[in-house]
Amino acid sequence: MHCDLTELDRRERERGDRRLGEGRAHIVTNKIHTFGPYDFEVDTTTGVTAALVQSVIDAWQARPAHRALHRPVVK
Repeated sequence: MHCDLTELDRRERERGDRRLGEGRAHIVTNKIHTFGPYDFEVDTTTGVTAALVQSVIDAWQARPAHRALHRPVVK
């Protein structure tokens, strides 16, 4: 799941239970989303719609036996 930095900052402020800038720091310093491929990714910048939810459900139902975490590491 991804969203742009401006939206990430807005969500942190709105939640009120996060250190402001924490999410941005993870993105900017590449501490997340760098360990390998994902089976499915979505962008929630503009919100979560019924279509986005359905795309996640469809992807989960159609998932192959060999998913990202089961792929061999290429060196």
